[in-house]
Amino acid sequence: MTGYAARRLLAAVPTLLLAVVLVFVLLHLIPGDATAQLLGGKASAAEVARRRAELGLDRPVPSQLGTFLAGLARGDLGTSLTREQPVTQVIAAAAAPTLLLLVLGIAASSAGGFLAGTLAAYHRGRPLDHLVRAGSVTGGAVPSFCVAIVLIQLLALNLRLLPVSGYRAGFAGLPYLVLPVLTFTVMAGSVLTRLVRAGVLGELPREYVATATARGLSPRRVRTGYVQRNAVLPVVTYLGTNIGSLIGVAVVIENVCAVPGLGQLLVRSVLERDLPVVQGVALVLAVLVIGGNILADLVCAALDPRFRL
Repeated sequence: MTGYAARRLLAAVPTLLLAVVLVFVLLHLIPGDATAQLLGGKASAAEVARRRAELGLDRPVPSQLGTFLAGLARGDLGTSLTREQPVTQVIAAAAAPTLLLLVLGIAASSAGGFLAGTLAAYHRGRPLDHLVRAGSVTGGAVPSFCVAIVLIQLLALNLRLLPVSGYRAGFAGLPYLVLPVLTFTVMAGSVLTRLVRAGVLGELPREYVATATARGLSPRRVRTGYVQRNAVLPVVTYLGTNIGSLIGVAVVIENVCAVPGLGQLLVRSVLERDLPVVQGVALVLAVLVIGGNILADLVCAALDPRFRL
């Protein structure tokens, strides 16, 4: 298992490096001048040229890329053009709510989806199964921003149970994350419910289930120890391969619920042409995507040794 984990980590290094280089090059190919936008429309050409030279933006792209990679090796992502703060500090302040939203959202949607999908599979064709299937299809068909708006209207404005929007640091910020996490759970949990239901239904007719039952194992042990363990593999695979989409859902939810996370930071930085911050956020998102894939592979390998081959 250790050797498999080491191979996956080593294989991720060139992928991450390629992602960093592509993002850097593409950002510098976008039309427009970040310096001119930073100084305003009344700045003279000489002022723009001087500022570009101070920021090093007048150098060729390969030279700028080399400087960025050298700084990245030291843990330095540069300085924000608009905030005049180290990019690492800017991202660190915005990363906490995003990571918390992702962790809580994935945990809640996985637990809810696994429970609902399992119950639906064991009650196939019954009213509970029809209800769960209808709910999962409806939840997956509605856009995330619509779900967020409905929950805000119902739980925050009408019932006044939760804050409408915003965020606070520390434990005081947890109530502000309830609505975003609920929205995330509805979106991701709908897909996971269908995956779990299909997985359980696919495992129940297999020969090992009949064999384990014939050997005297209780139905509960057969279901929890064999059927549900094998049915969870597609769920783990989905979470790993679709972590990028889940991050995109989190970004949309952050903007609707006014959570000052990486999503809002990325949108503002793109509009402000703050290239160092955009590069830093893209790097963090790439690490999350690649890390999510590696974690999913490790979990699958732990559940099924055939994945280590």
